[in-house]
Amino acid sequence: MSDWLEKAARLRREGTPFAMATVIAAVAPTSAKPGAKAIILASGELDGWIGGGCAREVVIEEALDCIRTGKVRRIRLSPDVEPVANESVKELAMRCESGGTLEVHIEPVLPRLKLLIFGDGPGAQALARLARVVDYDVTVYGPDAHLAGLPEEIEVQRNFDAPALATAAPSAAVIATQGTGDELALQGALASGAGYLTMITSRTKATSLFAGLEKRGVSAEALARIKVPAGLDIKAVTPEEVAVSVLAEIIQETRTRGIDTGVVENQGADTSGVKMPTPTPAPGEAPEKVKDLVCGMVIDPRTAAGTSEFEGTTYHFCSLGCLESFEAEPHKYVQAEEA
Repeated sequence: MSDWLEKAARLRREGTPFAMATVIAAVAPTSAKPGAKAIILASGELDGWIGGGCAREVVIEEALDCIRTGKVRRIRLSPDVEPVANESVKELAMRCESGGTLEVHIEPVLPRLKLLIFGDGPGAQALARLARVVDYDVTVYGPDAHLAGLPEEIEVQRNFDAPALATAAPSAAVIATQGTGDELALQGALASGAGYLTMITSRTKATSLFAGLEKRGVSAEALARIKVPAGLDIKAVTPEEVAVSVLAEIIQETRTRGIDTGVVENQGADTSGVKMPTPTPAPGEAPEKVKDLVCGMVIDPRTAAGTSEFEGTTYHFCSLGCLESFEAEPHKYVQAEEA
């Protein structure tokens, strides 16, 4: 028993998902008795004892489904399956020659959901704080994330360049840039391999953004994974209300359909089509503003949609549309600027 407890504690510390199965009732002849326990990993490995033969395989199958859905389950294995008054019990036929009846309680133990938030505005900050209330593991990506005054439990990164997740935890990414660095944030979210992706924007703007990224080499299949608009339709208005709607949707997805890690499935997605802007300045350095030669907008190079090299000079652009216009006729815009 002590070994079982120690292993469960170790798996929990490591963030490894597993299910705990406990025999809560038995009618002879059965080899497992009430109190017998086992740990089932997402790989299907079972450590412990809850009976042999048919019982073992059925418990593993049900445990894997519990890990996937995050839901507790109680099953009854018996040669004679009959309707029972308690609807919380799932009746399953056990065809082993030995007979007997087992009732098993199966509880998934899942790591905290890893939530990646791209953006550092009021909406992103509100979402980060609210996500910590429900005990999510939160990281905020954004050039000014270090200025947000977020709780110390929230990790902040001063760019949109998220590394691929190397975790077995369920994960979700929310693009909350809302006009500031949208393209870079989308690339970062896709590259992270998060299991669930969503963006706080309108469908109209998302269509334009996605079309631009697809032209630059990002696959349509990768972009199709991003749910737009983010959040449940609760008529949210304020940043805090929008954060509630987004978090509620993530909880709904987790509880009803389950959110996978997405890491293995999505690694290798081609998001390299857009050139990244210049590196983020070191802490304390004020970033020099630059001019988009196409539309004339003054922008922060850290949140530029992309860059283009021409005659040894790097130019930054507020959107992929401006970038494409420049690359079609670079002499035109450079000469106009110099005139």
